[in-house]
Amino acid sequence: MFRKNEQNLNDACSLRSQRLNGLREKKRDEMLKKKRTLDDNNSLLQVIGLNDNDIEIAMTLLQQNNQSATISTLQMLHKICNALGKRSEAAESHYYDLLINNGVMRKMIELLKTNIPINSKKDILFVVINCSSCERHHVNALLFNGIIEATLPLLNQPELQLDIIWTYCNISSETVDTRNIVFEKSGKLILSIVPTVCDPEILSKIAWLFSNFCRFKPSIPEQQLEPFINYLFNISNQDNPDLVLQAMTGFVSLCENNDNCYRYANNLLPVVIRYSRSTNDNICLAAISCIGSIASISDILIQSLIENDVLNIIAKILDQRDNEIIRSALWTLSNLVFCSTLNVANMICSNGLLQSVIFEGATTVSTPLKIECGWVLVNALEKVDDMGLTYISQTEGVYNFISQLLIIELKNREQFIENLLIGIRRLLILGEEMINDEGQNEIAVSFEEVDAVNLINNLTFDEFSLSQSIQKIASDIISQFYDGYFDEEDF
Repeated sequence: MFRKNEQNLNDACSLRSQRLNGLREKKRDEMLKKKRTLDDNNSLLQVIGLNDNDIEIAMTLLQQNNQSATISTLQMLHKICNALGKRSEAAESHYYDLLINNGVMRKMIELLKTNIPINSKKDILFVVINCSSCERHHVNALLFNGIIEATLPLLNQPELQLDIIWTYCNISSETVDTRNIVFEKSGKLILSIVPTVCDPEILSKIAWLFSNFCRFKPSIPEQQLEPFINYLFNISNQDNPDLVLQAMTGFVSLCENNDNCYRYANNLLPVVIRYSRSTNDNICLAAISCIGSIASISDILIQSLIENDVLNIIAKILDQRDNEIIRSALWTLSNLVFCSTLNVANMICSNGLLQSVIFEGATTVSTPLKIECGWVLVNALEKVDDMGLTYISQTEGVYNFISQLLIIELKNREQFIENLLIGIRRLLILGEEMINDEGQNEIAVSFEEVDAVNLINNLTFDEFSLSQSIQKIASDIISQFYDGYFDEEDF
């Protein structure tokens, strides 16, 4: 069967978790996964010697309309933010809560609209950037207090562009709603300033923002999104790896929507084939992920991928890259193998790639890798012709691997096990045509030797079976190929 990437590519690629460097050393994705609880060891006082009441004092100083007091207070708030960001996530989160609840954040955003010095605006934006990469309620508070409206007029100041666009990146990566808000209010303006930007770091943030516009469902309407996608295609041809990575990340998100993936597939193919050979792990991973998505929507596109040597590319990845990339390559291969009009399954039998997958699956200690190897085998068992099936039946380690797959834990295990049992039955039927001199089905014997028969039999019982369909297939296998087996065993 075709599958969407269960890794959730934005997480699997770890692309967004690597972007927030420089001003912020933490990884946004990691922060969002952690439950922030404030205890005595994470209080502001414990971390940097600051009392909650000091935030109220800061608010008082900001309301005095004394420029000197305003400048020094903003510098202090910047320094506190920086110190907390390096020491305690829980205290940092609490700090933003205080700024928001005491009205300090609203006042800071209002100050962006005034004629305070540029450095003071940068102090404010430093706090805003970090707040926008904290928790969802912080992002919502920034939007409620008008951060986008306050910063849009400042985009004509090159000194502030990086911080403003960085803030938009954080906000737009939160939810479909925050993405839409940033897109609707800032998208066209930022697109218009691109030709005037020379700073590679700002260009990188713009690319990140545009890639965020491709995220989430429902997607932005095609006509509105097209100029931003075209920009990503343009930068994907540049020599700057960071820009290429941002573009590829956008393409990964683009491909999560089947309609968008199909619409841009012909433009994507040469790009993803090129970068699937990249020595940059993240770029390679993004490219392979795109290929897997493309393979899941069209046999015609699979033919183009095969003609562009994608099987050899995957073979090299399995041989040379780390587990994260290998896992994505295996998922991609499983989709390629499921092609209905082109017998990719037979191809990977004849070129030895399936043998490598079976060996990897049988020997790896990584459950995610074992599962992906299993899907390649399951799809191959469904799609190969008799010659390919014979090859699989004679591949070293295949029965041991199948036995491991029968007990593996994974999400949506029901569909996997059902497909696996269908493949096992197909192998056993082949064995009936290859009876040995002793009158035995050699394939049936091979399954006995790895204890797969007991595992299949377990699936005939209610307490072990995942569904009635699986129970029936397992029962049919036992009755057809192992009739009397358990009577003899009991005896």
